[in-house]
Amino acid sequence: MADSSNSNMDNVVKSSTESGSSSEASTFTDEKADKKVRKFQPALLDPAERRHFLHEMVKSFPQSIKDRITVLKNIQLEQIAIDSEFYKEINNLEVKYVAKFQKFYDQRFEIVSGKYDPPEQDPKWKEPPCDENAKGDHDHDQAFNDYKNLTNDSIGIPSFWLEVLRSVDVVGHLVQDHDVPILRKLIDVREKCGEGNSFTIEFNFERNDYFTDEVLTKKYFFNIEPNKKIPFQYDGPIIWKSEGCLIHWKKDMNLTLETVNKISKDDANKIIFKTVPRRSFFHFFNPPLEQNTESIDKDMKEALNVDYDLGLVFRSRIIPRAVLYFTGELPEVDPCACNEDESDSDEGGAAGGDAGGDAATAFDAATLGANLLLSNQCKPQ
Repeated sequence: MADSSNSNMDNVVKSSTESGSSSEASTFTDEKADKKVRKFQPALLDPAERRHFLHEMVKSFPQSIKDRITVLKNIQLEQIAIDSEFYKEINNLEVKYVAKFQKFYDQRFEIVSGKYDPPEQDPKWKEPPCDENAKGDHDHDQAFNDYKNLTNDSIGIPSFWLEVLRSVDVVGHLVQDHDVPILRKLIDVREKCGEGNSFTIEFNFERNDYFTDEVLTKKYFFNIEPNKKIPFQYDGPIIWKSEGCLIHWKKDMNLTLETVNKISKDDANKIIFKTVPRRSFFHFFNPPLEQNTESIDKDMKEALNVDYDLGLVFRSRIIPRAVLYFTGELPEVDPCACNEDESDSDEGGAAGGDAGGDAATAFDAATLGANLLLSNQCKPQ
């Protein structure tokens, strides 16, 4: 009896062990299979390869299923047409409310320029506590030197727009030291809605030693209609063109150029002087003349991306909320920063890739009109 019992117990243990081994092997096989399945995900492919794979996948379907997909895409086109109508209505609202905003911009201009000195008011908001730990390692005293001589008799708000521009990263990195004196003369920046689908950013200057113009302009054009060549990529209006203006520089005062001396190629003892371009904020008013994305190189497309983004930042963030940038209430917004992580898996660029992420969220917080051109971030047509 004991031997029989032990034998049965051994069989149970053996069976259990074999079952465990079989279960482990099965689990390992399933995990390996799952890993193979997980390894191939269309979302992880580059855009061209992903598009090719999905097209081939659809081609492999039975004709009846392909017919249903065709109907779905036709329905999608009808929805896109309605979507376009929605954005047209948004644009009409934009034009209406920009006109209403002008009175606030007029008040801001009067105060900043010193044309009007408003009576003292109590703040209508609660000031949040200052975080002393946020100072960092920077020596702010040097930066404050420009304002140590201000008194209660100082007129307006000196260097208001200079500090606004320097406080927005996507714009501030364009401002060079040699631009600062003239930007101290900048007394107003505002948007004007133009005829058709366009808007203009106006920069008003006091009389200065650099150019004779009182107003410099940058005009942007956008399309609301879907692109007929790629209708399924429609995601709202996008900017497709910008126009700057001619700056009438006074003699030898062009900040976008500098004179350098070089040794002559023909005579090593001879020094020649040559005028060459240099970095300056004022290149903003001289965008590329050729803006057809089908005929320009990648670098030029990226330059257009930046140019179009700047127009959107001025329109939807800087102009309506300038004082909040001046006082630091608004967090930094860089519309292109969101695409750094997406560049490996999205088309992006001027070819018409999708934008979004943090930039879209940030712009959603702006006026309703800011949403009109959300799809334009880093994505000209």
